[in-house]
Amino acid sequence: MILLYNFNLNMTFEKQIVLISEAPKLTINFDHMLNVEKKMIALLGFQSPDIVEERSRKRVYKESYFIGSILSVYVYCDKVKENVFVNDLKSSNVSTAIKCLDILQLRSGKGYNSIEIQNPRYQELTTSSLFSLEIELRDFGGNLVHFESGFVIVKLGVK
Repeated sequence: MILLYNFNLNMTFEKQIVLISEAPKLTINFDHMLNVEKKMIALLGFQSPDIVEERSRKRVYKESYFIGSILSVYVYCDKVKENVFVNDLKSSNVSTAIKCLDILQLRSGKGYNSIEIQNPRYQELTTSSLFSLEIELRDFGGNLVHFESGFVIVKLGVK
């Protein structure tokens, strides 16, 4: 499910896209081209059911990606320009360029995660004409993050 909102913030025209899915990989195909004048995108909010810890699913990682009950979740977007900066750190290395939109800290065992980004960091898009978007939620090892049954909600802002 995709919801699209238009509104004016601080005299800049912005669109909000709300994605709802049961999977950690969300693909959007727009009926009509979405024109993004400034070629910028940001993660504005996120909600999800509890994280399914891989060790509870009888799978063992070589390393544990949980620090206590917290998991860093990398939000990737296929239209984000490569070699972006997240939290003032370069999010790629020489051999692999990634398209990371943002990094979330999600808690396992909490029941439900809900995050509203107070100061979103806009990243540059590769194009101003969007026909589709693909969002993936992955852990540090590059594995898709699995959630308990329920919906994952991702709110994006484009301008």
